[in-house]
Amino acid sequence: MNPLKSSQSNIGRACGTLTGVPVVIVAGAFVAFAAAGVLENPAENILPALPILAFSLAFLAVGLVIVLAGLIPWIAGMRVARPDISLSAGAVRVGEGFTVHYAQTFRRTSEVRDIRLRLILRERATYRHGKSSSTVTYEEVAAEFEFPAKTYEAGEQLSFSRGMEIPRGGMHTFRGHRNRIEWLLRAKVEIAGWPDYLEDFELAVEPAMAG
Repeated sequence: MNPLKSSQSNIGRACGTLTGVPVVIVAGAFVAFAAAGVLENPAENILPALPILAFSLAFLAVGLVIVLAGLIPWIAGMRVARPDISLSAGAVRVGEGFTVHYAQTFRRTSEVRDIRLRLILRERATYRHGKSSSTVTYEEVAAEFEFPAKTYEAGEQLSFSRGMEIPRGGMHTFRGHRNRIEWLLRAKVEIAGWPDYLEDFELAVEPAMAG
């Protein structure tokens, strides 16, 4: 068996969450400062404070989005554990079939609306524009398995094996300076009344064709 690693570790998630905390604190302080001035003398301070309030509220919103994006995986993980995903083959080549073994345990009783496992080809290209740069990301679903809705009890495990194949016309994994081609297995669990559990697992495809 060849176990796959998640594309983002718990440390990475924590760092992402903590990145937004200083933004929230600083922007919140500016909002409080501007609001205090307005309340002290609304007639004179309302117009000068409006640009500061608008600017600070925009940064506060950005910080909250960053913090929330980091917290959602932790909240989702309170009900369902990270899946264990492994492959039948140690190495995967273009055009080659393989078997995915999937196991995931539910920590609490959960009404699951949908469970999906997708094989995804992701392409990233970075373009230079003078001194600035922009990155474009494109994703294509090469295969997908969907499982019906079900209520899972605390401690119950979802376990299955499914065959997949890297398309013969596909490209192997490539990581260049400005271009990347990556293969992912994306697990998504939709739980009623709870944030979706979403996790990407890296799949290395060798630069060789299956015989």
